[in-house]
Formats: sequence, structure tokens, C-alpha cells
Amino acid sequence: MKLLEAQAVSVFIPAQDGEVEVLAQHCDFIGVLGQGVLRVNVEGGSHEFAVSKGLFQVLNGELNVLSDKISAPKDITLELVNVKIDKVNQKLAEDGVAQEEVRFLKEELQYALAQRKILGAGSS
Repeated sequence: MKLLEAQAVSVFIPAQDGEVEVLAQHCDFIGVLGQGVLRVNVEGGSHEFAVSKGLFQVLNGELNVLSDKISAPKDITLELVNVKIDKVNQKLAEDGVAQEEVRFLKEELQYALAQRKILGAGSS
């Protein structure tokens, strides 16, 4: 599914090892997408998306992002995001949660916090 096709001034990507900025005519490369907010700056504004794990590629001046999950502000509500955050935090607080489940829950929490941030509600 294509979410956005635009002539970007810059794109800030949450890479697995830190934020990456891609500018026009950037050299070709591939990176591992982390969880967080992907911001596409265009003339006169920007678009933000919450993304979760995947890959990104710059090839011949074009950026492609492949993500397990992606949300635009129009697709989510603050109420539902806050419910998700509460449920994940409750599960994390339980005793006896398996290590693998803890890792998954922390990833879910990071994604939900990114969703809340693109809604303008911050990450706290």
C-alpha cells in the first residue's frame, strides 16, 4: 500500500540505530527501520507517520519505506492509542511475563507512543 508520494525536502527516519535524515539527491543505501515517527518535510509543511520495524531504501533519489505497521494521524484516535498504552503497561507490570513477550510488549509500547506523538499528544 502506498501511503504518500511526494517531492520531499527532507525525511527523518527512525532507524534501528538512531535517526537518519535523507535529503534530495541522497546517495543510495539501505537501512533497518526502527520504531518511532517518520517525518516527511515538503514545501509548506510536513507529514508524520508512526512506523514499526522494517527496511528503508534510497535508490536513484527515491526513498521507499517498508514497515510491519504504519499509521497516519487520520487513521487513529487518541482514545484508542491511550487504551493500548494502558493495556500494554498493565501486562508489563504482571509477574511471570516471559522474556520474549516482554520484548514484544515493549515494541508495541514504542509504536503506540509514536502514534500518540503524531496525534500531537507527546510521548509521556
